[in-house]
Amino acid sequence: MSYRLLACALVATGCTGVIEGVAQRGDDHDQVVVLQGEDLARELGESPVHVAERPFVRIGVMWEADRPGAIELSVSDDGNNWSGWMPVVVQHIEMELNIGNFTGQLEFARPITHYRVRSTVGRAEYVRLELLTTTMSESVEDGDGTGAMFLDPVGDANVHSRSEWGAAPTRCTSPLGSAYRMAIHHTETPTSDSVSPEARLRSIQSYHMNTRGWCDIGYHYLMSRDGRLWQGRDVHLLGAHTGGSNTGNIGIAVMGSHDTTPITDTQVDSLATLIRGLADRYGIAINRTAIKGHREYKSTTCPGDALFAQLDDIVGTAANAGSPPAYPPSGGGTVKVMGVLYAGSDTADRIAGATVTVGGETTTTNDVGLWQFDNVPEGSYTVSASAPGYEPRSITRTTYADPTWSSFGLSPATGTTTGTAVLQGVVYYTSDSSNRIANAVITLSTGETVNADENGFYRLTDLPAGPVTITASAPGWLTASVDRVLVDGETAWGSVRLATDSADADVGGPGADCTPCAAYDFLCCNVPANDMFYLTSFAGGGSMACGGYADGVHYYATSWVRWGCGAKLRVTNANTGACVVVEVQDAGPANWVEENAGGPILDASTVVCEDLFGSSSCGWSDQNVVEVVEVASDTAVGPAGCP
Repeated sequence: MSYRLLACALVATGCTGVIEGVAQRGDDHDQVVVLQGEDLARELGESPVHVAERPFVRIGVMWEADRPGAIELSVSDDGNNWSGWMPVVVQHIEMELNIGNFTGQLEFARPITHYRVRSTVGRAEYVRLELLTTTMSESVEDGDGTGAMFLDPVGDANVHSRSEWGAAPTRCTSPLGSAYRMAIHHTETPTSDSVSPEARLRSIQSYHMNTRGWCDIGYHYLMSRDGRLWQGRDVHLLGAHTGGSNTGNIGIAVMGSHDTTPITDTQVDSLATLIRGLADRYGIAINRTAIKGHREYKSTTCPGDALFAQLDDIVGTAANAGSPPAYPPSGGGTVKVMGVLYAGSDTADRIAGATVTVGGETTTTNDVGLWQFDNVPEGSYTVSASAPGYEPRSITRTTYADPTWSSFGLSPATGTTTGTAVLQGVVYYTSDSSNRIANAVITLSTGETVNADENGFYRLTDLPAGPVTITASAPGWLTASVDRVLVDGETAWGSVRLATDSADADVGGPGADCTPCAAYDFLCCNVPANDMFYLTSFAGGGSMACGGYADGVHYYATSWVRWGCGAKLRVTNANTGACVVVEVQDAGPANWVEENAGGPILDASTVVCEDLFGSSSCGWSDQNVVEVVEVASDTAVGPAGCP
């Protein structure tokens, strides 16, 4: 498959016609180049100089090869002075048979404008380069694993859960909001894949989290070439698939590249069944206004010309409630199930002599970690493995082909300190990890110390595997710690939330001064830039501006001039993280109250004060600091609506 150059400026040697093998994507990703087949061979053999459309500071790479060092890159900030040839820093490996799928990146100290790629020892079969314009600390989003994770039924669609493909824990917490639309994508990965769908999903998730810096895989659902459906990011959480249009938008990605290759009839039926199930569940209209290709939201070629041309038929099939395909194919047959067992995430470090069990049958891995069962009944099956020095592990998979591959790794046993790992995270305050604390000091129980950067991000490499306590401290904040277990060859997240060490927190921050409303000049209309307020409380049975009575036992709050009647607000104790959701039902407080308090005020039911601060009432002089963030209108009030 070849790809066309969409911007002549990418190539420094002139633009005399269509250049095969390169694609530019102007979507929510940065600049992307995809190469495979003869186009890749020419690129790696000739190593032409490329000029980026705009300067970049990182290159994210996904590639397939028989070894990680099969490709190298060289970069320049002026086209004259070049760096040496550099291998890509590997962050994730999936290997089945003799081909590995790798993800990784290169980071640069200053903006880069030129780059080139070449082959080294080994065989590369697919390369995807993404020229990233943000540093890792600017990109990273981290909720420290507190996000919800559900698999809601979606009509007749058979969606395989995250656990079935071995997903890493989510770090997401931001809600999707009320779902009212869908966006269809393709992943720009090989259509005829050399690894199983499960391995490809793990690779995409790793790239999105460890290279893009997102809190999880960007899509809510994905579909593999065989038509199977897979759970991605929890559908209740905000996705990262359609920049600027993610709120209320369910992201569905077809795995593969569909510029010239359409999806199969089986895939059409499967995708239509998913769309129908989601539409029925969330009340989304089944038409091309509510269900669009990515390119209909912004300038991009996604989901590829071929798939985009099929969208009308897919949506029409969904509207007519097409029958879903059966998974796995019925017939009661058997297939061969096989895989390799490796240590941690390093697929090259094979575990020989391990015990592997499937359906009551047991075998032992050979000297290269390979195991195999020849007659596994079609359908779901569980593979269990154990080996001295490692934690036992079981995974559940579904047969999809003959053979079906189910490779996986074992973590070192608790207390094992063999190998090295990477630790990274952010230091933040309140319940929202995007509120960062710059230059905090990170100290590990193993003796290492590092300072977080201006965005609160830190990263340590070559740490000994095993348990570690991560302690963060910063002037004006209470010191706090979290515990993690580092696994050989893997990247662990150790984000730390700090609380203020005094009652007079930075309430309001920039923009905290009262801005009177035009029509109601005795009220303040502005929302402070950092969302921090003082909490006050009121009850007494009086009627409220939006209806209802201030009885003190329901979860209500002001101010309709800031958010509107009926808006839902997540209110969080800035020190403890305790949280409730309230509904805006009244006006106020008056601007003179906020001026005397020295900061913006959220006036709320006394039950809010009780839940967050354990007091029967809150006054502005108490300086009880809360973070106030508007959430989806269908969020439940009270503690039930919090993450």
